[in-house]
Amino acid sequence: YRHLNFVSARNVTQMAVNDGVPHLILLSAAARPFGLPREYIESKRDAERHVQKSGLGWTILRASPMYAPGRRRNILYMALSLFRRLPLLGRLVAGYASTDVESVAQGIASLALSSNAFTNRMIGPTQLHRLGRTAARQRRRARVLPAVEPAQVDSDEPPFGWLPPVR
Repeated sequence: YRHLNFVSARNVTQMAVNDGVPHLILLSAAARPFGLPREYIESKRDAERHVQKSGLGWTILRASPMYAPGRRRNILYMALSLFRRLPLLGRLVAGYASTDVESVAQGIASLALSSNAFTNRMIGPTQLHRLGRTAARQRRRARVLPAVEPAQVDSDEPPFGWLPPVR
């Protein structure tokens, strides 16, 4: 797990520093998934500490386990997802309650688009879940503009950027 998580994060961080990337987003884990050894989460925390000490702006996302919508899920994770909705118990199980991949992707995209290179943030599973749901709702509400027909030009000149068809 050290090679998978820490060494990979170290290499990506070094590439980001060399290429002048001002802000790095690291997807980590909120809690150790059932069945994995303790070394898994320790390697994730080591990767987080390395990114924090790198000198780059950083956003660390401590995500809960994810599932693909429409696929079979472990019954234990389904139960924990239901418990997440309860006020006090929800805080205790947030790191273990599974979240759909699309919601996490929407949350990551909204964070990437709104990030400030000098703001360091630690995003927990509840906050990431909420960001993803909000971004998905905004995307559904977004109005799709109709395609605009190109203006008819009465000229012998082809339009700017026109290329003949390739045969």
